Amino acid sequence: PDMDYQPNAASKNESVFNTVRQFLSDLPPRYALGVDTPSEVLVHMRLMAAARADSTRAAVHIVNVDDDASSWEAQQQRPQPRSVRLVTISCADRNGLLEYITRLLGTGGSRVLDADVMTSKDNIALDRFVVEMTGRLRLDKLQNYIE
Repeated sequence: PDMDYQPNAASKNESVFNTVRQFLSDLPPRYALGVDTPSEVLVHMRLMAAARADSTRAAVHIVNVDDDASSWEAQQQRPQPRSVRLVTISCADRNGLLEYITRLLGTGGSRVLDADVMTSKDNIALDRFVVEMTGRLRLDKLQNYIE
């Protein structure tokens, strides 16, 4: 007998596929166009699961973004160093949420370079922002707005 065969493996795989399918079907079709890697989808699934589990909290994920402007030549033309971050936020959607988040992201000299904003069928926001930072992000204030 084949020792690698596990009868439950097929059903586990099917369960995973169904979970991912459901996640994708809950978001607008354009979501698939803006995602770069499967691991990014998993991060978004975790963020949205956390937002669903506690509607009074925001789930936030921040990563550095490699940009062409980080070259030595570009650094010489810029008076102060900058860093570019991808900030992903998921929480229960509220009136004025997008405005509030963009205002928070723009504090301290930072500026939003790009945004991809969407809401799932069950009213959970998944917002992705590319932010040029020259200061500190004050996302701690986001919790106060959501609560």
